[in-house]
Amino acid sequence: MTTPDSPDPAGPEGTEPGGVPPAGPDGPEPAATSPAGPDGPEPGGASPAGAGGPIPPEPGGPSEPGHAAAAGPVNPPAGPTPSSSRRRWLLLGLAGVAVLALVAVSVVGAYRWNDPTIPPTATRQNLASLPSPGPICQVEVTGQGWSVDRRKGQLRYAVILRNPCPDGAYGVSVRVRLRPAPPASADLAGSGTNVERVQTLAPGAETAVAGSFVGADDPDRSWLDSVTGISVRVLDAGWIPLDQIAAAGTRYAMLDAPLHTRATIRHLRVIEREKGTDGYLPTARIGYQLHLDHRLDERNQGVVLVFRDRQGRVLGGDVDPGVRADLPVCETYDEHCLHEVFAGRRALPDRVELPPGTDLSRLQAYWQPRVAA
Repeated sequence: MTTPDSPDPAGPEGTEPGGVPPAGPDGPEPAATSPAGPDGPEPGGASPAGAGGPIPPEPGGPSEPGHAAAAGPVNPPAGPTPSSSRRRWLLLGLAGVAVLALVAVSVVGAYRWNDPTIPPTATRQNLASLPSPGPICQVEVTGQGWSVDRRKGQLRYAVILRNPCPDGAYGVSVRVRLRPAPPASADLAGSGTNVERVQTLAPGAETAVAGSFVGADDPDRSWLDSVTGISVRVLDAGWIPLDQIAAAGTRYAMLDAPLHTRATIRHLRVIEREKGTDGYLPTARIGYQLHLDHRLDERNQGVVLVFRDRQGRVLGGDVDPGVRADLPVCETYDEHCLHEVFAGRRALPDRVELPPGTDLSRLQAYWQPRVAA
């Protein structure tokens, strides 16, 4: 064994840090001494090497710890020490765990890539292509609002949605809740929770949902007094890359055209308006023309009108589920208009109730896609 290094630097005579002088030109290195170990001789009990060579170890094995090493070249140990063996097995174990983890990630990734549907907490796109920063891509709520019609005991709402993701979304579920939740004794039809659904939403596209909470037949409208707002959350959505719809099979074939279609609402205008009297809300006849850049198998498409006040706050909405694409509306409600409507050449514009405070100059219309069954 070699002696432990000393913290003292080499002296002027060139002594090495261990205190062992270099070998002379005519003989081997003298042995260095080290402090005695717990079982070794007292300090100073070591003998230097003689002229005839190194002192042989005592019978029964190698020198005891604390003895000076023999002069001359030191023979390497016959095999690896216990500490080096443990270190080598530890490194081998860590390498094996890393390989298993890499294989597991590859298998899971290949499975998700080949699965035609994706839960909302995963994506099949390269993570570098997703919006950053942020978690896994999801349908966004970009606007929401509500208003109260006390005469009807009704709260109306509208929610605007957007798909910021590179994949197409389908089966989107949106939960709308009264805040705070009404008590069980509230005069309310339902539980105070509605779930609205959007069948498809193309990458980058916007749409809207609208609905209401209505009181029961009892004239008591006290539940409206406790309402402070609504809470909105996107619950679920399926995802599919547009370039893999054909490979996904016939089950997803009906998504191809809607997810590749862009809509334009043309000629949005107020054709006629009536003021509300005796507590009734004002109404308006709204005209527009839905244009789609692809022909869809489902003829009846949805259009959602969103009403805002002068400050731009959302007050509610109205859904027309039976809109025909590229069908002009009647400008007047007369016999000629009805004849055109029955012939399928024109559409009759809906008369809708306007929430209190509606500014029709801020009227918006959104296509709500419908998929053929």
